[in-house]
Amino acid sequence: LHRPSAGNASTGRHSSRGWFCTSPCVPAPLPPYCHACVARLSCVRRTLELAGFDPAAYQRRRVFFKSRRGPRVPMFLVYRKGLKLDGRNPTILYGYGGFNITLHPAFSAPRVAWLEQCRVFAIANLRGGDEYGEPWHQAGMRLKNQDVIDDGTAAAATPSTRREPAPAPPPRARR
Repeated sequence: LHRPSAGNASTGRHSSRGWFCTSPCVPAPLPPYCHACVARLSCVRRTLELAGFDPAAYQRRRVFFKSRRGPRVPMFLVYRKGLKLDGRNPTILYGYGGFNITLHPAFSAPRVAWLEQCRVFAIANLRGGDEYGEPWHQAGMRLKNQDVIDDGTAAAATPSTRREPAPAPPPRARR
């Protein structure tokens, strides 16, 4: 199955002989694909177009940050191209780690409105999810739940998501 990017798949009804795939592309609204197993054909089911919206004006980047007690934790950043990630941009940080669930950036019209104002959207893949298989899932379960909280705290402290005050103006000379 040829896909333009990584995505999630589901079978829909149990009687169906195909599946649907969606692309985790931010902020572009990539269409869901339909794949028929018997005929080995793929097609676009539908597309979403927003008037005046240019997905090429945005960038998605995967970064890693160091959490307490060791591991490097992945995080996706989405922002307008050319935006300086210096900690001065308002940022929505969304993090989840649990129940063996993987989080990928996905298109959202309200998120585009946020990004249009030179802001950043970050998704932290905290321990407990399925980003690195069962060991990553186990690393956030039960007595290790504090590690998930530590991951979220570390994500908020990374330079690309931390909100820092603007530098103070230079002092004026006395007359």
